[in-house]
Amino acid sequence: ENNKILKSLDSSISPKDWFADILIQNLDVKPSKDSNVINITFSGKQAEDVADFANAFANAYIQTNLELKISPAKIEVEWFDRQISGLKDALRAAQERLSNFQQETGMVAPDDKLDLESARLGELSNELIKAQTETYGYVTRHQQIEMAATKNKLGELPDIQSNPLIQGLKNELSKTEVKLAEMSEGMSANHPQIQRIQAEIVSIKNKISREIQSAKASINNLAIQSKMREKEIENSFARQKSRVIDLKKQHDRIMLLKNEVESAQNSYDMARERTEKIRLESQRNQTEIAVLNPAIKPIKPSKPNKPLTVTIASILG
Repeated sequence: ENNKILKSLDSSISPKDWFADILIQNLDVKPSKDSNVINITFSGKQAEDVADFANAFANAYIQTNLELKISPAKIEVEWFDRQISGLKDALRAAQERLSNFQQETGMVAPDDKLDLESARLGELSNELIKAQTETYGYVTRHQQIEMAATKNKLGELPDIQSNPLIQGLKNELSKTEVKLAEMSEGMSANHPQIQRIQAEIVSIKNKISREIQSAKASINNLAIQSKMREKEIENSFARQKSRVIDLKKQHDRIMLLKNEVESAQNSYDMARERTEKIRLESQRNQTEIAVLNPAIKPIKPSKPNKPLTVTIASILG
């Protein structure tokens, strides 16, 4: 009988599919109208086989349902595994870029270093303003002296009037001139004492003139030194400003690299968390479908119905 069955097989159909088609022809599946219960019936010639086939179809249905649920999860896990590999490489590359840049610049704590250098820049700015103010004052005083010199009014300048040495010489000159006037009343102009006092007056005037020129030169030197100091501070301020600008660029670059590392880390962690969740779903071996009443070996065949057949035959006969 088996040879006859095999000979009748279509060459384009595999034996497995042919036997499956035979089994399906003997299978009857009816869903319940009022519930989610499915009734499975299998017909056959052997009582021992029909129960096994019915239970086998029920178990196959459960297993197929489970595979339909976990198969997409398995595919998704494979996809996420490939994505995680790329995300891990991206994270490693971002961390390497940050580390290399920090080693090149030596900036481990960029905020602290930038704050320190910015504070130094502020101090130099204050020093520069102070130096510029001092320079302006010295230059103004020097210009006043030059103008007073052309008008022969150096003695009227505050710097000259406040000079204690010049004021002392002026007091001495005044006293000597008074003394000369008193002595001139009783002595001739050629008297030795009158000539000595006159010579003393000339000497005092020369001293006053030299001290005025010395004060003038001193103020000029102060103006020159103030300009030089202002220039030095200005150069230091420019260098510090350039350094702060460079540090700001480095600081911004490090912050950008840190953000890239943080973003890559978050993406990697989220992908891993999602993958582990899907992996657990793909590994589950239970489903909400269960067999309520397993099929058992029938006591008597369902067909043919012999009493019905005999009745109908009798009537027809």
